[in-house]
This record gives sequence, C-alpha cells and structure tokens, in this order.
Amino acid sequence: MVTKHMYRCKDEVLFALIKQREQEKLKMEMGYLNSQNPVLKVEIRNLQILIQTLKGVIVRKNIMRGISITDAAKKLCTAQGLVEKEVYGEVFKLKVLDGDGMISTELSKRAIDRLPVQQLMDIIHLHEHPMYVELASRRFDEIIFDVDSDVLDELDEKIEMDIKEKCK
Repeated sequence: MVTKHMYRCKDEVLFALIKQREQEKLKMEMGYLNSQNPVLKVEIRNLQILIQTLKGVIVRKNIMRGISITDAAKKLCTAQGLVEKEVYGEVFKLKVLDGDGMISTELSKRAIDRLPVQQLMDIIHLHEHPMYVELASRRFDEIIFDVDSDVLDELDEKIEMDIKEKCK
C-alpha cells in the first residue's frame, strides 16, 4: 500500500526498502525452487508488485516535485546500482518526452548512455527533439550492433553519400 508518508521519504530510504524487499524476494524464490509451495509463489508475486510500486513512487515523487531535466540527468549519471539507474532513467526519459527544457549536450549524452534499450526506444519513437533522438539512436545502435563509434561514423557517411547519389 502506498501511503502519503512514502511521498515524504527521501529517495535513499525508498531505495533501501526496495533493496530489502528484493533480498526477501530472492530468499523466497530460492525456497520456492526447493518446495514448489504455491503460497510462496503468491508471496513472491506480492513482493514484486510492492517493489514495482516503490519504484513508481520514486518516479512520481520526482516528477510531481518538478525535477528539472538537468537534475534528472545528474541523478541518472550518479546512480549507483541497477535499481537507481532504472528509476532515474525513467524520470529522465519522462522529462525528455515532456520536452521539459534543454540541457548541455554532454550531460544529455552521459545520461542517455546510461539508459537501457527500452527507454532508448521510447525516446527514439515518441519524441520529436532531434538532439535526443540522435543521441538515443546512436546509443541504441552501439548496444545492438556493438560497433565502435568510428565505424558508425563511417557507416553514417556512406549512407548519406548513397542517399545523395540516389537523389541525383
């Protein structure tokens, strides 16, 4: 259950709760593997829902408090651990999709480099700001194709040359 108190808690407290619940869930999952107890399966599912809810509280709390896109990017860049990266990545993505201000290209690039594939795809497909789309597309290509940036630059040049030749 989400309470008003959770919205007043610092992010660090909520992340500690998430970590604690994830450890409980892991123990239960190990117990479930040994016993196949259906009650444990329900408890595991309940813990997963609670964990997702706590993550959502952190995201909503940051958005409701009017975090700037710059602050969201800084939180993402300094995030420790997968959960913090996931949560602050979602906050940053939502700020980008809202078109909520501009930040330096370097900070944008550092933040986008920390996003997982799904959040990159959301930015690529749902946002019209060319800088974010370009940065997200480049990072997506790096992840998917695992290609050095020099090779990607050469490929971009080749594609542009091919397009120019076809247009002639």
